[in-house]
Amino acid sequence: MLGELTCEGTPGPVLMIRQGNFKYIWSAIDPPILFDLASDPDEVTNIAGQPHVADVEAALQDSIHDHWDVEALARDVRLSQQRRLFVQRAHKTTGTAPDWDYRESANPDDRWMRSGVGYNAWAYDSITDLEN
Repeated sequence: MLGELTCEGTPGPVLMIRQGNFKYIWSAIDPPILFDLASDPDEVTNIAGQPHVADVEAALQDSIHDHWDVEALARDVRLSQQRRLFVQRAHKTTGTAPDWDYRESANPDDRWMRSGVGYNAWAYDSITDLEN
């Protein structure tokens, strides 16, 4: 299973791979994150860098780089962000900024997150929980 996060607010691509019981998250600027989902299903303890999983971590990192051209992906994301910023600034001069916000639909087929909880509640509640 593969996943990527490349939205505004991330300084570079954040990439995830899950193989068997292991979930590995890689970013060019942050330390790696590795979870053993068999013993840590809630993903609480980062075991990246520990000697007993060094071979697993190395294999997962290799898989990340085999699947993605990280430099090209980062370059494409930055270019896309620059283009949207250019368009947004151009629209502001006319007084009508583009609206790129996602709006949830009552139709389950239109949702990209299949849950009864809206994305913002899901994303930001987890951050709030960490503060308490």
